[in-house]
Amino acid sequence: MKTSGDDVDPSEVPLRQCPSGIHDSDVVLIHKCACVISEDEQEQYEACLNNARQQELGGKTEDALMGYMDALELMDSELELHLKILKLGKKMNLHP
Repeated sequence: MKTSGDDVDPSEVPLRQCPSGIHDSDVVLIHKCACVISEDEQEQYEACLNNARQQELGGKTEDALMGYMDALELMDSELELHLKILKLGKKMNLHP
């Protein structure tokens, strides 16, 4: 049984801070946040969100979920996006 953090491999610890060390979260794992993505990635992220919102408004839940997941791959530091994905997944009877 391990009792101290001295013998823990840092690569095995979940990343709860963005790669630049600016943003952190007690809830989600952060791999890519707004401070490290390119302008092109930011534009793609916004386009994915806009498309997903339109799909959701049109009642296309599965397409909306996929759009939100595409956005999450581009930037994963927004808790609201994680929650939206979980909500839609629950609506579709998907379980994590």
